[in-house]
Amino acid sequence: MPAIRPPNENDILALAQALADAQVEYAVIGGAAMALHGFARMTKDIDLLLPVSPSNNVRLLQALESMPATRGAVGDLRPEWMDQGFSTALESEIYVDLLYVAASTSFEELRQHIQTIMYQGVPVVTLDVDGLLITKRTTRESDVPDRIRLERLRNAQRASAKKD
Repeated sequence: MPAIRPPNENDILALAQALADAQVEYAVIGGAAMALHGFARMTKDIDLLLPVSPSNNVRLLQALESMPATRGAVGDLRPEWMDQGFSTALESEIYVDLLYVAASTSFEELRQHIQTIMYQGVPVVTLDVDGLLITKRTTRESDVPDRIRLERLRNAQRASAKKD
């Protein structure tokens, strides 16, 4: 297996395309989602928020198996646990966190905040600013600066909407 490395923009795009091709329901959250909203910052993994759904998990595993950067570790995952909503991590050339809950909030509870962003011609599913703020309401120190940036963006968006 190649050495573990932080994901880059190409990894996010390749993952988003593989997930779209396999018709996987998901939302990118965490640092990668922050970058999609214009806040580039270092991230050690790609965080995916997923619905608790055995059929979606089958498609997810197929998508991950199709990617060279994740293919080698798919066999280490426990689909029976994923089907019950237990979050896990795919530890391969890049890390992909497979989350069924973020900040005590499920995919279904965040569904109204899901949006698709076209990024370099690839559809990437993520959360809107309000949804990301929900996932950043934790006690983790690393979430504090993200919350501040997202709150500023939300306030700017609201001010802009009032002008229109």
